[in-house]
Amino acid sequence: MKNPVKYAWKSFPSLMLISAVFVLFLAWISNGATPMSLLKGIAMLGMYLVLLFLDAILIVRWGTILNRKVDHSVIPEELVVGQRYWLNGETWADYAGFESYTGQYIFAIYEVHNRNDPHTRLLRGQVSQYISKEQEVFE
Repeated sequence: MKNPVKYAWKSFPSLMLISAVFVLFLAWISNGATPMSLLKGIAMLGMYLVLLFLDAILIVRWGTILNRKVDHSVIPEELVVGQRYWLNGETWADYAGFESYTGQYIFAIYEVHNRNDPHTRLLRGQVSQYISKEQEVFE
């Protein structure tokens, strides 16, 4: 599935980890390169990685476009190209077709923009849980 978070998140862990190791190395060198300073640095790196992992959880949890299962979902085989459906029951999504080689359903979802590919690809299970024929009212 393509969503806006994937592109922002792609290089984040590697860049942050490289910068953390570099800063740790500089701190170790500046403290005289003693074994105790190395242990403190490893502990700091461990805390940093835990925070990075928690960041990743927050990004995935709140950054996904699939955030509410619909009450009246569609049957994926009955989708009609060009017809408007509703993602999460609130955001309109035009059905653009099915990719047989990947098994993904292609939608153009309102307000989900990507410069390289204007479409969002969803798997069969995602379509049957998050796409509905009509807009739903939430209370």
